[in-house]
Amino acid sequence: MVDRCGPSGYLCLAGRTDQSLETKIKEFESKSSKPSESFDIFADEVNENEIQASTSNQIPKILEDKIVKWVYKESNSEDAKVHGPFTSQEMLQKSEKGEFKEMGVWCRRCEDSSGAYYNSKRIDFDLYT
Repeated sequence: MVDRCGPSGYLCLAGRTDQSLETKIKEFESKSSKPSESFDIFADEVNENEIQASTSNQIPKILEDKIVKWVYKESNSEDAKVHGPFTSQEMLQKSEKGEFKEMGVWCRRCEDSSGAYYNSKRIDFDLYT
């Protein structure tokens, strides 16, 4: 009997008759067979229809396939020539081929036009591909 009750979460068996235990087992089995009524002891009461309605038309921005483009310059001075734009894949290939000088080049994402330039040695372009 314990083998049937334990996995369902019902562990207090002392003082129960076989008939009351069978009733409890049937209650647990009927609840667990309904996929929409999953039990989470830490969750508040939530209407699942509201959740499905609010999230069904939304696409998470994290999952969007976005190509990041980069520009670079060979020195970190304002008058240095800016090269690019290049995709993250192109920047990764240039870095692996050794096209950037040993000290690296100064890069920033195109979408961050007012941002600072960072040394290419500190950027993992593979994360953006």
